[in-house]
Amino acid sequence: MQYELTIAGLGTARELLASGTDFSHIISFSDPERDPPPGLQAPGRQVLRLVFEDLDQDEVLSALSKPPTREHTRSIIEFGREISAGSKVLVHCHAGVSRSTATGLILLYLQLGDERLARARLLELKPKAVPNKLLLRFADEMLSSKLTAEMSDVYESFGREMQERYRGMLEHDQAD
Repeated sequence: MQYELTIAGLGTARELLASGTDFSHIISFSDPERDPPPGLQAPGRQVLRLVFEDLDQDEVLSALSKPPTREHTRSIIEFGREISAGSKVLVHCHAGVSRSTATGLILLYLQLGDERLARARLLELKPKAVPNKLLLRFADEMLSSKLTAEMSDVYESFGREMQERYRGMLEHDQAD
């Protein structure tokens, strides 16, 4: 038996916690300048709170940036290995698209032991998932997995979508 996984953005996480949804485990991501949602801590609940920016290796990292590290990824894996069957797990980040979906994919891989099955389940839970590449790269190194490669078409599709949006914005600006 596996555990129940919910992947959410900050707004949904706030609503779920305020409604009293009984999560046994929470992995909470926030940017360095943001506070976590209220209600994370509760009796008997295990919480992993990680603070870093949603950056990956494709972005220019300045000396002031705070990207995910191997230690963050190691913490996720260790936390995930301690989650027992039947648990109710919430993973959230600000938008519910990158850090949380990368973590969800890692957790699903730990449960299922197969990259394709983990990917399929992730995309059932979050169809617009674009997992953070740096977290996945570190997980691949630590788990000898191929999670990043399994998501390559998602990254390509997302890149094309962003190019189309940018092109549309440029055309709109030039028409003005």
